[in-house]
Amino acid sequence: MKFTLHGAAQEVGRSCIEVTSQKNNFLFDCGIKLTENFSDYPKLTHQKEINAVFLSHAHLDHSGALPLFNYKGLNCPIYTNKMTKELSKLLLKDSLHVELLKEQHPAYNKEHVYNVMDLMKHVPYQKQQTFNDLTFDFQDAGHIPGSAMVRVTADKKNIVYTGDFNTITSKLLIGTKANFKGIDVLITETTYGDRPHPSRTGEKEQFLDTVKKTIDKGASILIPAFAVGRSQEILLMLKELKLKVPMYLDGMSTKVIKTFFNAPQYLTNCGDLKSMLKKVKFVNTEKQRQEIMKKQGIFVTTSGMLDGGPIMAYLKHFYFDKDAALLLTGYQADGTNGRLLMEEGNVYLDGTKIKVKCNYHKFDFSAHVGLDGLKQTVKNFNPEHLILNHGDPGAIQHFAKWAVETFPHMQVYKPKVEDCIDLKK
Repeated sequence: MKFTLHGAAQEVGRSCIEVTSQKNNFLFDCGIKLTENFSDYPKLTHQKEINAVFLSHAHLDHSGALPLFNYKGLNCPIYTNKMTKELSKLLLKDSLHVELLKEQHPAYNKEHVYNVMDLMKHVPYQKQQTFNDLTFDFQDAGHIPGSAMVRVTADKKNIVYTGDFNTITSKLLIGTKANFKGIDVLITETTYGDRPHPSRTGEKEQFLDTVKKTIDKGASILIPAFAVGRSQEILLMLKELKLKVPMYLDGMSTKVIKTFFNAPQYLTNCGDLKSMLKKVKFVNTEKQRQEIMKKQGIFVTTSGMLDGGPIMAYLKHFYFDKDAALLLTGYQADGTNGRLLMEEGNVYLDGTKIKVKCNYHKFDFSAHVGLDGLKQTVKNFNPEHLILNHGDPGAIQHFAKWAVETFPHMQVYKPKVEDCIDLKK
């Protein structure tokens, strides 16, 4: 059995792992790596030879390459669940729109997005299914609504792919309770493989305190947040303050939240979210956007890493306002505007590097497992082989060192893109 890392190997983005068994070639995820100027795709070249795809969740770094792969000949079952299918439809259509706006002219078109939707097969949580000689099942990963850890049995080996996961319960989701036994190969994300998360309660208190102090002095707040999960969780947090200033939801988040309501079984607080929306105004046009920025408000919008989306219009309006606050709420990948802001205090606006003069802070509300939870997961699963992916090199090196020292019996792998791991026994 062979494992080939076509992406997300000592990097965050374009997750795509090919598994070659005796009778099948299948993929775990099929994503893209988003940067300011282009989308970086997995390096797979034989799409027609893939028999199945197991899609862990809808985020573009896990799903975004599917339409291009369909254009290149991918025509096999894509196993996922109903929530992931609906969210993927929104994100893939939006991704195509953004690439066209950037004049990147991707090879695929909307037809291939809909082809991908037709190929998707529903897999309920904790229900074993079969394909060819493979058996597989999904368990809730606690990352975003619909996210799943995937177990596949092939050539008598039990393989678990974590995708992105979280063990901590948030206002929106319950942390994963996944419990797999007898694992031969564990492929795990290591986004935070070198550091634990701070107390989520403490982060929330500081976040809400910053919001209240900014509002009390009459200034506005920008909250760039990921469309799927983070935006909705932020709204639930803001609900606690009972603020009287207007709150606005902009970008892809407005469509995502409607999708959530169509499948409330994937959420823990659907009722609270519906209640909060009575106090939130949706932003739908650029004209509306320009008008609302003239008065004080709280603006929750995409993208979460300041790379495109409506947040850029808000940044242009508020970056020089020393009383306004820009509150980052999640991971800022290398090469993004958000990472540049935290490292240098600058962002790129229309291609020009600009010094940000408004107040800016980063809060850790990550939907990824922290170091402590990652260690406990590996201990619980206790695989014979451990493949580390979806992490910066430093995070992977740090976690690999711990794993080797803690489990002498375990084979630990730190592959780079296009490395192949051959398990001969």
